[in-house]
Amino acid sequence: MVLGSLGRGRAGGAVGTPFSRSCSGTARPWIGHFFFEKNRPATFTYPLWSLRGDLRMYVLMLTGRMAPEVDRALQAYPPHA
Repeated sequence: MVLGSLGRGRAGGAVGTPFSRSCSGTARPWIGHFFFEKNRPATFTYPLWSLRGDLRMYVLMLTGRMAPEVDRALQAYPPHA
């Protein structure tokens, strides 16, 4: 969401600094974690692992390898029935 907010602000000519746009993109999911899911995002406990995972996901999406990774994850961790 943060990268999307930064890109949307740049493409749409929105006002605000990249920092304020990234805070806006990060605040919405955190609000969901705290108020709706009643949990704490792992980003607070493991910020570098969170960044590593985000960057890996972006590379997989940009190179067109995300679908096989999702299939692999679903086999390893099947959803609750």
